Amino acid sequence: MRASQKMMGLNVMMSALVANGSFTPYAVGAQVMMEVSHLQFADDTLLIGVKSWANVRALRAVLLLFELISGLNVNFHKSMLFGLALLFLSFMRRLV
Repeated sequence: MRASQKMMGLNVMMSALVANGSFTPYAVGAQVMMEVSHLQFADDTLLIGVKSWANVRALRAVLLLFELISGLNVNFHKSMLFGLALLFLSFMRRLV
């Protein structure tokens, strides 16, 4: 299986988490709200959701499952978990 196919698997798993309500994505937009749960770039992935321990547990579970299925390793020591200021996010919502 190629690396692009493996990353598509992460896309499918994140979409399934959102669809079954296990993960709450972040909503952006003023008139038309759009939910964003993940963004994938060449070799980086941003997982984006509302601040909750349920989301943290869901992300950890899906990343561990992704490791088992794909054979790739997620380096949790190099990964970062952080929150953004609500004022910044409300400003960004008005821009979109």
